[in-house]
Amino acid sequence: MYKNIHNCLQEKITGEKGYSIMISNCTTSSKDRINGKWRPLVPSSVKEGEFNAYGGERGLRFLYCVKKRVNNTMKYEWWIGVGDNMEARKGWGFLRQKTATTNSIAPWQVNKWLCWNMPGSQDGKWLEQPIKVEKMDNEWKICRAIEVKTKELAKQTQETIDSCNAIMNSTNEMINKHKEVSRELFNKLTKEERLAVVDTSKFRAVFKKNDLCSCCFSDAKTIKCIHPDCTGACAKCRGDNEDADCCACGKKQVLECPICQVDNFPPSFMKMFGCKHGVCYKCYSTAYELKRRLKKCPLCRVTISEPPE
Repeated sequence: MYKNIHNCLQEKITGEKGYSIMISNCTTSSKDRINGKWRPLVPSSVKEGEFNAYGGERGLRFLYCVKKRVNNTMKYEWWIGVGDNMEARKGWGFLRQKTATTNSIAPWQVNKWLCWNMPGSQDGKWLEQPIKVEKMDNEWKICRAIEVKTKELAKQTQETIDSCNAIMNSTNEMINKHKEVSRELFNKLTKEERLAVVDTSKFRAVFKKNDLCSCCFSDAKTIKCIHPDCTGACAKCRGDNEDADCCACGKKQVLECPICQVDNFPPSFMKMFGCKHGVCYKCYSTAYELKRRLKKCPLCRVTISEPPE
């Protein structure tokens, strides 16, 4: 059984040695000598005990193992260097494994790498970098193809979004121009003619559902009067007198108190509730003085949430 397991592992290792590797994420002055694709060399270039050896795309630099003795223990260390250093297995070059291992492991199993950095005329030094070494097997190829396709789809999606935004902006510009023309024409109408237009069933829904002043045709926030069918008007058109006839629907602003049933109270004489109903201040105050403060609207029976005044 152990022999079979050993044979399986050996077959796996042998198969892994045939894969090229991809090195990335180096940002030092040596990045052009390190980042890129590295192909496995012929078996005769690999010495006994070494996992493998690799050559750069131009054949000028090589990734190889250096054997050295540390505290009377023979250890292995990956290096990237030129051909002469690779032949002599000399630890000299642009990239090296930070911590040597007792066995020659695969380069994608190395956790930490040091890169040589010598920018300009400054003195060089080794810097730890988040080097990524990937085995270019079938799984890697599939992941890379997915990444490429994902980027293509993201680019196409962004182009579609940009195109839609451009169309939407153009459409909004045209709508605003049409609205300006409509506002200009609307404001030239008399008050009676405006009310006649607003009261047309075809346009009433437009003024009621949107913040569109039915007096000046502006986009300002509209306020409706006490009547539920009011189309609304902006604060500028409505003014400060809440008792005046509504400038939007033209109706008088009088209410009937559901308690005393007097039907000529202007809004300023009424205690209005959140449900848009109300009672006259005389009835409201009388109920409060008798310690029987109104808790529900006399008309719709909705709970009154306003604190007593």
